[in-house]
Amino acid sequence: MSDLRPQTDSRTLQFQAALVELSRTASAGLEDALAQAVAVAADALDVPRVSIWLFNDDHTELRCLKLYDRARKVHESGAVLDVKRYPRYFQTLEESRTIAANDAPTDPATSEFATGYLDVLNITAMLDVPIRLEGRVVGVLCNEHTGSPRSWRIDEQNFAGSLADLTALVLETDRRRTVERELRQSFNQLDLFFSQSLDGFFFMMMDEPVRWDDTVDKEKTLDHIFEHQRITKVNDAMLRLHAATPQQFLGRRPMDVFAHNMDQGRQFVRQMLDAGHRQPVPPARVAEAGRRPGNRAGRRRPAEGRSLPARPAADH
Repeated sequence: MSDLRPQTDSRTLQFQAALVELSRTASAGLEDALAQAVAVAADALDVPRVSIWLFNDDHTELRCLKLYDRARKVHESGAVLDVKRYPRYFQTLEESRTIAANDAPTDPATSEFATGYLDVLNITAMLDVPIRLEGRVVGVLCNEHTGSPRSWRIDEQNFAGSLADLTALVLETDRRRTVERELRQSFNQLDLFFSQSLDGFFFMMMDEPVRWDDTVDKEKTLDHIFEHQRITKVNDAMLRLHAATPQQFLGRRPMDVFAHNMDQGRQFVRQMLDAGHRQPVPPARVAEAGRRPGNRAGRRRPAEGRSLPARPAADH
C-alpha cells in the first residue's frame, strides 16, 4: 500500500498538470485546441488513440472531428458512425458520466464495435466520455487502449471526464465566435444598405428592453416608449430629404416624430410591436420642430419620405 500511494499521487499531479495545460489553450482556435486536447490526453492516459466526435443536428451520425494516433504522431478526421447501428452504446452514453470498458469486445456497452472496429485495430479497452452542452450530449471523447487488457482507474475516469468538460468549453467558445462573426457580417451588410440606400431611413432604440404582452398595460408601455425611445442613427438620404443635419434628427423621440398626429404614431408602434418585427413608417411629415429653419414651401415635403425605426427590445 505504501508503494502504491506515491504512484497514485504522481498520476494525480500529472493529470492536474495536463488539465492546466489544456485550460490555457481552451480559447485558441478550434482546430488547434482539439489537436492539443487529444495529444495531451494520449500522453496522460498512456493510450495509442484518442479522438473527439460530434453528433450531427438530428443525432443520426457521429463524425470524428479529431483523432490522434500516438504511435504515428498523426492527426486524422472525417470518419462517420451510423448511430442506429450501435443502439446500446449510444443509450449508455446518454445515461452515463463515463463508459469504462475494461474488456471492450465483451462489455455490453461497447461490444457492438467488436467486429469490424475493435478487432481490426486490436482495441482491448475503451474509456469514453459524453461531451455535454447545456445538459445535452453533443459528442464523445474516446480513449482507446490496445494490446494487453487494461482496467481503468477512478482517477483516469475523472481525468477523462474533466477533459470532456474542457472540450465542451472549447466547442462553446468556437460556437460563440461563429455567432459573433456572423453578427458582425450582418451588421456590416445592414450598415452598407443603410448608408447607400436612396430611401430615407433612421433607427430608434431604447436604453433598456420593454415587455410587450398581455401582462402589461400597453397604453402605459406606449407612453414610456414615446417618452424614452430615441433616434440613434439616420442615413444621408433622410437628411437630404428633409434638408436637415444629423443633429436635427439624433435624439428625437416618437413623441417628436409623430407630434403632428400622435394617434397615428401610437397605432403604428402598437402594430409594430404586435407583429414583432420592423415595418415601414406610414407616410407622415416630420414635426416642425425638427425641420431646418428657412425651408421654402417649394422644397420636397417630409410627407414624401419613409423611415424605419428599430423595434424596441421586447420581452415576449
